[in-house]
Amino acid sequence: MLGTADVAQYHQIRVVAFEKTGSAAPIIILLTITEGSEMVAQLDTIMLQAGQPLTRVYDVPSKKITIVAKATTDNGSVQVFLYGNKKKVNKLKESLQKVIGSLTMTKP
Repeated sequence: MLGTADVAQYHQIRVVAFEKTGSAAPIIILLTITEGSEMVAQLDTIMLQAGQPLTRVYDVPSKKITIVAKATTDNGSVQVFLYGNKKKVNKLKESLQKVIGSLTMTKP
């Protein structure tokens, strides 16, 4: 296991992966939705081929993501980076949401 990342503050995450120099084996990268300390579901399974860098963007499905990498042979080595993108909210949209929220909570 490469690690578990807290992604709760992000709207989207970007996974960037590439094999280290000299690695010749395909690598399997598992991105798993994690709740508490339990891995509950696969977000994605990626087969990273030697010499092919990868970047993918995902909407954040949970508070934590666990990343596991497995070499298909003994001579695989990989680097995986995880970046977060915070949601930008338009101020007008935010104020409209507040007004609509207060209107829907008003009792007749």
